Amino acid sequence: MGDCKSISIRFGSIFRINDFLNRISSSPLSLPDGFTVTCHAGALNTVNNSVESIEKLVSYGAQVVEIDVSFRPDGSPCVIHKDSPSQNEGAELDDILRAVAKSDTCKINLDLKSVRNLPAVDALVNKYNLAGRAFFTGVGIDWCETVKNNSALPYYLNGSALPDKPGSLKNAEALCKKIKDCGAIGLNCQYSSATASLCNALHKNGLLLSAWTADKKIIQCRLLAMGVDNITTKRPDVLDFCIKNWGRF
Repeated sequence: MGDCKSISIRFGSIFRINDFLNRISSSPLSLPDGFTVTCHAGALNTVNNSVESIEKLVSYGAQVVEIDVSFRPDGSPCVIHKDSPSQNEGAELDDILRAVAKSDTCKINLDLKSVRNLPAVDALVNKYNLAGRAFFTGVGIDWCETVKNNSALPYYLNGSALPDKPGSLKNAEALCKKIKDCGAIGLNCQYSSATASLCNALHKNGLLLSAWTADKKIIQCRLLAMGVDNITTKRPDVLDFCIKNWGRF
């Protein structure tokens, strides 16, 4: 009896999800100009922050790849999800950027875990002619001045670093002003903080909205319908399916 009830609940959830997908995709999909899909570090079951991962994602045809950037004690840039790695930890940023540069179009999201030696990052980006294809995320309000003064790369303001969640701010214009004052190109926030009203306010102010990390179809479709400028995901294959099959779920 218990198994039957569990199966009933599971099928009920599936029907509700499918009903939501059908309703949300009943309106035509209108992606903003320049819309991108970012392959999160470790996307498609690859090893986080590895050269092999980037090579696979570039071969997959990724529009954007994301890596975590930090600095070893000697100031050399490395790729690891740590703010203070040891001297031997992490992949070399040089090797990662070389792998990205094998593509003529792939962009790279440098998710900062530290801002200790940003000029070294710029030097490597320029070495591989990626200046027009590289940008920073992970930039909190307290890091904005450091990033502006030590790098020529554009950056998003990190939504999780704001005093309040973007969706809870009463005045979206105040948030837009804050982003502009910080010199950022837009807001990068967790998907649950992204709303249609926030997206509209950012677009009216010439700013971008990037949402992370959306791996489930129902979340991806909600963001697509909202009109966000970028979706970061470990399942770009699922997101690609949603876009190609919009209105036919």
